[in-house]
Amino acid sequence: MTTIRWTETADIAYITLLRKVYDRSTEAALALDLQLEKLLERLRQFRYHCPPLENIPGLRRCLITQNLGLVYDVSGDEITIISVYDTRADNPFQ
Repeated sequence: MTTIRWTETADIAYITLLRKVYDRSTEAALALDLQLEKLLERLRQFRYHCPPLENIPGLRRCLITQNLGLVYDVSGDEITIISVYDTRADNPFQ
């Protein structure tokens, strides 16, 4: 089975974004967390589910929501979450 590992940077970024959503709405934060869990489950089943990044070979990018993206790497049976970011902000993945 595919394992998913988070980099410290990705983990901190996701927690920070989740807290911002939580400050506005507990329900929205729970919904966001559920969306992420569904995406991670799809990635466990289909490692190459999301399209590759054109500018950074080897990495793939998914949208969790319209405003929240996730970048990951696949190596064998392991997926490493590299980054979680706000798609409205400047980021190196677009």
